[in-house]
Amino acid sequence: MRNNTMKRNEKQILLDEWSAHWESIRVEYTKLREIFDLSPECRMSTVMHELFDSHTKAVGLLLGDGEDWMSWFAWENDNGLGRMKAKAANWEAEREIRSTVDLLDLIENSKAES
Repeated sequence: MRNNTMKRNEKQILLDEWSAHWESIRVEYTKLREIFDLSPECRMSTVMHELFDSHTKAVGLLLGDGEDWMSWFAWENDNGLGRMKAKAANWEAEREIRSTVDLLDLIENSKAES
């Protein structure tokens, strides 16, 4: 799904808010885990992560993230801290994805040209 009406700065704001939500979840979950000795498989953890996954899918639809780069960025690339590389369909080489700006470039360049 391609949204041609959303401007790049609007997409960036949405992506930055999404990333900030992920960081908040991680910080608060860490506190809860320490206080209550929660396991990653506990129901509270599962519900928090399922809600974030649903949020990720919704924002991804708005941004046209057909390759699920947002989930990769949050989970595997540690919200950019992992400094992992990825290659968009329209790029000749892999690039390090360290920020939501990099992530938006990746998403936008992974779309097939119309």
